[in-house]
Order: sequence, then structure tokens, then C-alpha cells
Amino acid sequence: MRKSIFAAFFVFAAYLLQVCVVPYLKIADVAPNMLVAVIAIYVVVGGKLAAFCAGAVLGILMETMVSALPLIHVIMYPVLALLGGQFFADWSIKQRAVKYEAKKGPQMIPLLRTILCAALLSFLAEVVMVFYLVLSGAGLTIGHLLKALLAVLYTCVATLAFYLPIRKALLRNVKINKRTKTKLNV
Repeated sequence: MRKSIFAAFFVFAAYLLQVCVVPYLKIADVAPNMLVAVIAIYVVVGGKLAAFCAGAVLGILMETMVSALPLIHVIMYPVLALLGGQFFADWSIKQRAVKYEAKKGPQMIPLLRTILCAALLSFLAEVVMVFYLVLSGAGLTIGHLLKALLAVLYTCVATLAFYLPIRKALLRNVKINKRTKTKLNV
């Protein structure tokens, strides 16, 4: 129950940050996408289902607030969450135990997976937006592509800033059994 309350709090906080604060954090007329950053964190920390739920809620909230592009947010954020979950989400407990027994050694650390997930999801979101820009009849220039690349980098930095507080809050009462590599809720 507590994990769900923290998850809902961080989803709504990300939405409020994106709508109210991020427009004032522009660098070179580019702002980070906090929603993609939070979805990337949920992919790694919470798994596919938590990321999809966060993406769906964020998509609906953004669609109600910023409806200049019809239905793009409702479709884009859940799809991004699913794509990120396919590549970067943790496996189930049984799959993780089997994988651990089969391959002992260093695994990709969660922080690196989160940054890579944020980069991929932000890149895909920028591709969708640039594609929509081209379809609307605007001319595509190198400035548009550079701003999209800068937005991807800025989103990765924002993900890095919010990774630890969200991870600590969501994994507060989860302990890993050293022998079986399973999660124990305390």
C-alpha cells in the first residue's frame, strides 16, 4: 500500500514539474522531459506493469492539460513505457534466480540501465515529435535535430537527478535474500 502511495505521489509530482516548473528550466530553448525520466525510473525500479501504469496516467494527464496534438500523449507515453520495459525492466524473481545461477558475474547496474532507458525513450519521443513536425508541413532543419539531441541529453541529466529519491522511496522496505536472490517485503 505504501509503495502504491509513493508511486502515485511521484507520478503526480512529475506531472506538476513538467507543467509548472520545467518551462522555466530551459537551456538553449530546450527543456527536459520529466515524464520520460520518471517512466524510465519506473521501468527499472518497478518493472513493466508499474511503468505502463505510470505512462498511462501521465499520458492521460498530459492529454487533458496540453491537447494541442490530439491523442499523441495518451498513445505515446504508455507505448514508450512498454518499449522501455521490454529492453530494460528487471526479470521476474524466478527468471532472475535462473539467470543468476547461469551467469555469475557483474550485471548491468540499475543506474546505468535507467540512464540508457531514459536516453532511448527520450530519443523515441523526440523522433515522434520531429515526425509530427514534418507531417504538419514545417521544414526540418539541423537546428531541430540539434534541439532534439539536446533534449535527450537534458532528460538523461534530469533522470540522474531524480533516480535516487524515487528508488529509495519505492524500495524502502524491500530486502533481497542473499541465498535465493528473492525479494522479501518487510
